Amino acid sequence: MFHVLIVDDEIFSVEATLCAINWEKLKVDEVFSAYNMKMAKNIFEQHRIDVMLCDIEMPKGSGIDLAAWVKEHFPKTVSLFLTCHSDFQYAKEAVSLGAFEYLLKPMEYEKLEDYLGRVLKEYQRRSDLNSYKDKWFIHHEIVQDKFWSDLLLEKSEYSADFLLRDAKKKDIFLSEHVEYLPILVMVQNYQELLDSWYGNDLDFAFRNIIYELLDLEDCYVAVATIAPNEKMVLISRYSNETEPCLPETEFLQLVKSQLLTFSKTFQTYFHAQLSTVTGNQVTFKTLPKEYRTLHDKINVPHHSSSNAAFLETPKFIDFEPKMSEWLDFIFSNRPDLLTTKFEQYFSKDLEKGTQFYDVLVQAVFLELLKRNISAYTVFSDDRLQKTKGKMTMAGMKMLLQNLCMIIFEKTQKILLSDTIVEQVKTYITQNLSSNLSREQLAKQFFLNPDYLTRLFKKETKSSLQTYILKERIKKAKFLLETTDLTISEVHEQSGFSNSSYFSKMFKRETRMTPQEYRQRERK
Repeated sequence: MFHVLIVDDEIFSVEATLCAINWEKLKVDEVFSAYNMKMAKNIFEQHRIDVMLCDIEMPKGSGIDLAAWVKEHFPKTVSLFLTCHSDFQYAKEAVSLGAFEYLLKPMEYEKLEDYLGRVLKEYQRRSDLNSYKDKWFIHHEIVQDKFWSDLLLEKSEYSADFLLRDAKKKDIFLSEHVEYLPILVMVQNYQELLDSWYGNDLDFAFRNIIYELLDLEDCYVAVATIAPNEKMVLISRYSNETEPCLPETEFLQLVKSQLLTFSKTFQTYFHAQLSTVTGNQVTFKTLPKEYRTLHDKINVPHHSSSNAAFLETPKFIDFEPKMSEWLDFIFSNRPDLLTTKFEQYFSKDLEKGTQFYDVLVQAVFLELLKRNISAYTVFSDDRLQKTKGKMTMAGMKMLLQNLCMIIFEKTQKILLSDTIVEQVKTYITQNLSSNLSREQLAKQFFLNPDYLTRLFKKETKSSLQTYILKERIKKAKFLLETTDLTISEVHEQSGFSNSSYFSKMFKRETRMTPQEYRQRERK
């Protein structure tokens, strides 16, 4: 079902459109109305808007100004413009803003309904296209991984020409005229990590950190899984095959720096024991041979070859306070505490403080991934770019303040959508045995506790605590019906603090004690 916003300063015109259009036929379940730019922005910030039907001539901000704002902040919305004047300049601006159509008033409502139907189809087409793109990217990563792992392990006996054609079809960068820098990474305690609570996220985090850190200008990066605990990272420059952007030594130094950051982050956050060796830059035809050489060297306890020991396992100093506390300062939007602690620990060694900032950024990156938030929306912000030259304490404090501010701004924008309540409900269902206080939930979703309470009540017609109680009772019923757990175990798994409170709430909701309910359901 679709959501439509009508923006027109003529109230009569808005009301007439609301009544004249058969919204049910168009599969539109909600139609919002606004009479100026400010009202329209408020609606956009509180609701998902799929299509905007907008008048151009309005006081306090024209439809063109509103469309420019919508295009920047809500690019998925499709716009349909109405105007009384056939001004070519208006039409030109509307087209430049990606408007679906530019219509002249007055228009018969039957025709307007037809145009709205077309606009909604266009919105659906764009949504489907974005969905296909997401699926393609996920699938493409699997295809790319298999292509490179097969090549490195020589599982395919195809000719170079066939591999080139196959890579082109699969949109994989393969060229005879460039060299690939292979970096072999082995996780020594892989099984131990896999059995831990974050085991399922291990491979996902590995790839995402690598792609984030090695997102170097004009470089191709691929990760191939050789074995569950063994991955090959391949880097190649492809913008200008005859004149690389960076001299060879600078390029290698940049890669080395980023890999050190990766190693520190992965070891610190996941407690992984990594062995990493880097080979020589070679063409794709000799990559299998280079891989065998690296594989032999990575299993040797000590090696001194400068080519192989490109990256040594770094020693990471356990900074105080603990990393979880630094993250708490950031995600609770406390730049004051963050900068005070940073100055306290690093005022005498700013170089170490700068290194710690890089590790902290990667920990933030992983935390964003865990919360299903795109790290790109945060780290693409220009305010997080380091100034050239030696950093000062004032500069580092400004970076930390900006980090807090940007995470607060960007995550609010991402999460404040009509789906936020569904996200909260899903989180509650999956964490019934945890602390689900209003403050804890608000912190989890980067919201003000009062705002979360109001939003949840508005969308569900139920208070947050009432909903949590009903979900816990629902889980308790299920456990009583399907398991032989004791009443004490049931109340613990359902998230009740003690058995007497559980029994009281259960009886209030069902008119029975937990034991009576179990006996009735099992007759």
